[in-house]
Amino acid sequence: LQTGDYNIFLNYMHKLAEIAFYSKIQLAFENLKEFELLDKLMQEFSDNSAIGFCFDSGHAHIANPGNYSLLEKYPEKLFALHLHDNDGARDQHLLPGKGTIDWQNFICSLQATNFTGSLMLEASYPFDNIEEDGNDAYQEPPILPEKFLKEAIEACVKLAGYARVSKT
Repeated sequence: LQTGDYNIFLNYMHKLAEIAFYSKIQLAFENLKEFELLDKLMQEFSDNSAIGFCFDSGHAHIANPGNYSLLEKYPEKLFALHLHDNDGARDQHLLPGKGTIDWQNFICSLQATNFTGSLMLEASYPFDNIEEDGNDAYQEPPILPEKFLKEAIEACVKLAGYARVSKT
């Protein structure tokens, strides 16, 4: 935590974790632009099957490109995926393949977890991006929605292809 008291936060998380466990609800923490807090939380709640994490590929790429240690360290705690790409510096939410993530390497690491949970393609339609000058006024998107959707489907098909190749 950047500000505040970690012990207060942890106290509330223990209460939520207990409620989640007895309610048979999964509670997933998302990796942000660093892994340390999530790593601490997974250790803290290692004995609670209701507590896990959502792995965000873009956040991981900004934090440490190619580092999938959370997947390797806590495969049983992986509850969900947010997949998107970026340039390694900004959280751009690009379609997979439009940034600099090595998706084949990611898919290999993911397959080692035997993950069967939910996956969200967390890519932003181009007009969602604020211009470098801070102008966030609506502008005509540079791509038609139909073309963006087609590119999104193609990106998913390519990811699935990596999965097939790495299994052989």
